[in-house]
Amino acid sequence: MRFISIFRASLWSFLALANTVALGQESARLTDLLRDAALWQPVIKSKESERQAAVFELEAARWSRYPSLSSQVQTVTGGAQAAVLVKQPIWTGGRITSQIDLAKATLDGASASVSQTELLVLQQTTTAFFEILRLEARLRAALLAPMEY
Repeated sequence: MRFISIFRASLWSFLALANTVALGQESARLTDLLRDAALWQPVIKSKESERQAAVFELEAARWSRYPSLSSQVQTVTGGAQAAVLVKQPIWTGGRITSQIDLAKATLDGASASVSQTELLVLQQTTTAFFEILRLEARLRAALLAPMEY
């Protein structure tokens, strides 16, 4: 995780430098494109939803340590029967703790997946941006170069 954070910080600093040097008076700014890609890319939103689901799973696993209350009402001939049930986990042989550990590991994996997807999308956006700049420069050079026959 630390490597990804360092890589992300160095990528942002490089892109900020490249944005000021390469763009000049271009209509699209790289930082704007990167921000929009990070905010609106459906793949990133999907991974963030998976991470949020992992957060809820961890919360549910933690709540399984506490007592639960349920009730039931049955109608039979001659009246109704009601039952209230309280379940308290006394000893589960490590099942609850292992469920919590599994939920934590799932959350860590989902967080890493979000970071990995963000980096991939930012890298693809940056590559496409500089490819456009490169092709525009080639086109300008081709139009300005004298024609040889």
